[in-house]
Amino acid sequence: MTTRTMNVNAGHERTSKARIIHQIQLIRGITDVLGNDSNLLYSVLLF
Repeated sequence: MTTRTMNVNAGHERTSKARIIHQIQLIRGITDVLGNDSNLLYSVLLF
């Protein structure tokens, strides 16, 4: 694998992680607003 390919892959992985973290924060924010317990967060993540 070339250095360039590795850099592209690393960048994509970073973007994916950021997107997942963002989604978790969104869901967490929604559950806070609804006042539901954390079980909703986990059930949403499982589907």
